[in-house]
Amino acid sequence: MNKVTMFIWGLVIFSLWGVILFIAYQKQDKVFIDLSSNLKYAGKLYVKENKINLKFNESSKIFIEDLIEDEFIKDSEELKEYCIDSVIVHKGIFGYEYKVNVDCSNKE
Repeated sequence: MNKVTMFIWGLVIFSLWGVILFIAYQKQDKVFIDLSSNLKYAGKLYVKENKINLKFNESSKIFIEDLIEDEFIKDSEELKEYCIDSVIVHKGIFGYEYKVNVDCSNKE
């Protein structure tokens, strides 16, 4: 009976640990998705305000520092935590596409 009780308690603790890690992982992804969405919108506003016109199949890189300097976004620790470097704007068939560029090569 002692071994069975220890096994059940071990299973309960392991299950709780797994659920806590799963919830933490889901929350972290939600933060990145929200941040990515805000950066794409800021990139769209930046393109409109600065009248950037790209030809078909051309790309342009908007650095985060430019977005912060022009007050499209605020500087935050999350940008550094997720190694977000820039927003890439690409002119496709149906208009502009925005992609968040992640680069951890110069992370301190």
